[in-house]
Amino acid sequence: MGNCYILHYREDKGEWSEHRLPPDITNHVLQPLRCGTRYQVQITSFNKAGEGEPSDAMQVKTEGTAPVAPDKHAFLMINSTFVTLRLDAWHSGGCPISYFEVKYKLLSDAEWFLVSNNVLPETGKLLLSELTPGTWYNLMISAQNDAGSTDAEFVFATLTPFGGRRTVPPQTPINPSDRRFFKHLSIIVPVVCAVVIVIVVTIVICVLHTRRNPPNRGRGHYDQGVSNDRCDGCLPKLHPIKLSLERLDFRIVRGVYSLSCKHADDLARH
Repeated sequence: MGNCYILHYREDKGEWSEHRLPPDITNHVLQPLRCGTRYQVQITSFNKAGEGEPSDAMQVKTEGTAPVAPDKHAFLMINSTFVTLRLDAWHSGGCPISYFEVKYKLLSDAEWFLVSNNVLPETGKLLLSELTPGTWYNLMISAQNDAGSTDAEFVFATLTPFGGRRTVPPQTPINPSDRRFFKHLSIIVPVVCAVVIVIVVTIVICVLHTRRNPPNRGRGHYDQGVSNDRCDGCLPKLHPIKLSLERLDFRIVRGVYSLSCKHADDLARH
């Protein structure tokens, strides 16, 4: 094999393919490629000595996007017992649409009914029949092309038996997980409220009891008629002050309401 170029290309994370090009070429059209798809491209040269180092990989993308969903009024023709889907109202995004997947359900139901997962675009119009008059439905349709897929959801109501339109959809049903959450919430809230009420009532009772039976912290050895002169010689022994007060408080709490000079001496020694 003489001198030539070798063009390597692949889709993102795909397998490499290659084209051999003559050495005098200045441009080349690489085809066929997928619409709206990203590719990696690199080139190497080849001669009698062998194949050279490849060039840096270049990222390119062919033109085209995923399909674009149409407006609801352009897509659906609604009657009392059937609805017609205008598949040709979808925009291809520049890449031909390969197929559609169509399913629907009652708005109040959880399970979907699959019409087909391979509706060809050549179908043009798709009829959903045997619907209930004056009833709300949920329609899900997915369109696929080389560039990707697009999902679209439409909520609609069939006409009433007299041709009237329902304009206000019912409330969306709560799914099972949300229903369990609200059930647990209905149990938790009363329990928390009861606990809060018990705590508040307990605090109020404690406050009222304290007001009715105030502690006699102001009483000391003065109530026993002990004169200041008698205790003057004792006071210097009450050190450190903080320790003496703590000991005094402790004795009061335990029910000792009087303090003599002897008690003060004991505290000072502590």
